[in-house]
Amino acid sequence: MTAVGLMAQQAPASPESTPPDILDVLANALRARGTGGVSPAAGLLAWYDWALHLCLSPGKQHKLLEKGLHKQQRLARYAVRAANSRACPTCIEPLEQDRRFADAVWQQWPFNVIHQGFLLQQQWWHNATTGVRGVSRHHERLVTFAGRQWLDMWSPANFI
Repeated sequence: MTAVGLMAQQAPASPESTPPDILDVLANALRARGTGGVSPAAGLLAWYDWALHLCLSPGKQHKLLEKGLHKQQRLARYAVRAANSRACPTCIEPLEQDRRFADAVWQQWPFNVIHQGFLLQQQWWHNATTGVRGVSRHHERLVTFAGRQWLDMWSPANFI
């Protein structure tokens, strides 16, 4: 058999062996290293599902606005009381597993107001990312987890 006949019988090149496909494979491998194997598209789909349904839920928006204003008022009242008294009860307690603000320094002015503001904000975001009608349960869990990670990254315990 001739060389041309042998080449005709061989299987076509695999898709991964063409230059554009090799580039795609390398780009996906690099992206996976940066995202821990999590698809950025999956995260964006979850965020879009949550954001779109939140935009279409005026009742939930109103509830979040009320909660936000209420939390601001609680923090303002707490800040005034905490500035005048060392033995001021907190307006919100951290979750049981949250040990970031356990040190006694976080109970002193102005750190007590800073950490209380953060905890109120964290609670508000939890309310914002959960209970939005129409969002799939899976997407809600992804958005809640990502929001919690983002907030934890900006926790005052990491900076002050």
